Amino acid sequence: MLAGDLLRWSFLMPYSIGATMRSLRVLAVAALLPAVLSAQSSTVASGGFLNPVPVASYNMLNGGTGYYRYHDFIYPGANADADFAPLAGGLGLLTDGISATQSWDFNSPNLPFDVHGIFVGWYLNPTITFFFENAIAFSHMRVNFDIAYTGLVGPPGATTIDGLEYSTTIPVGTTPFWADFDLTSLGSGNSVTIDFTRSEGAAWLMISEVEFGNDGDSGNTSVPEPASVALLATGLLAIFGAARIRQRG
Repeated sequence: MLAGDLLRWSFLMPYSIGATMRSLRVLAVAALLPAVLSAQSSTVASGGFLNPVPVASYNMLNGGTGYYRYHDFIYPGANADADFAPLAGGLGLLTDGISATQSWDFNSPNLPFDVHGIFVGWYLNPTITFFFENAIAFSHMRVNFDIAYTGLVGPPGATTIDGLEYSTTIPVGTTPFWADFDLTSLGSGNSVTIDFTRSEGAAWLMISEVEFGNDGDSGNTSVPEPASVALLATGLLAIFGAARIRQRG
C-alpha cells in the first residue's frame, strides 16, 4: 500500500482506532502540503423543488468522527458536536439549503485536523424523522449522498420510508448525487421517518442535504441558475432578432 493510500484510509477511521495513524498523517501532510483550506468540499445552493415543503424540525442520532468531524454541528443544543448523540426538535446541515458538489475528500490533504464539513456521516445505519407544520401530501423527496467509494464511504443501500422500502440506482462516477424518491404512495402526514442503510462494503454513509416537494414536483426539476437564465435570454434575443431581419427582408 502506498503512503498516500495509507493516509487516505486513516481519514475515516473511528477516532479510537485511527488516532495513531492520524498523528502520523498530520506530520506527513505538514511536510507535503502546508496550505490550509476552509472547507472540505465545494458547495452549491440547491435549486430544489418548484414547490418545496419546509421542514419544521428533524430528529436523529448525530454523525460520528473520522479524521474529520461529520457532526450536524449547526444543530442547536449541546449534542451537536458529540458522536451519535440524540438530536431532537431542531434544524441543521441537512436542511440548510446547501448541498455538496465534491466528495468528502475533495482537497482533503490540505485541510487541518478535525475540522467540520458539510456532510453528516455515520458508520451505522441512521434513522431520521422529519416533522412538518401541517399534514402534507408529498410527491417526492431527494437526498444528496456522497458516493466517493473512498475511505469506505459509499452510496446508500435499501432505504425504508415510513415502512416502504426503496432501492436507489447509483450513477457512474464519484461525485455526490441527488437520489429521488417518489413519495406519492405515502399519503398525507406531518412527519416522515427514513431508515437509511449503508451499501455492502461501505462503512460510512454521508448526506449533505434532504429536500421534500409536493404538487407534482419531480426530483429532476430545478430552478435555473442565473447563468442559465442569462444564456436563455441571449438565445431568445438572437431568435427574435433573426426573425425581425427576415421580416424586413
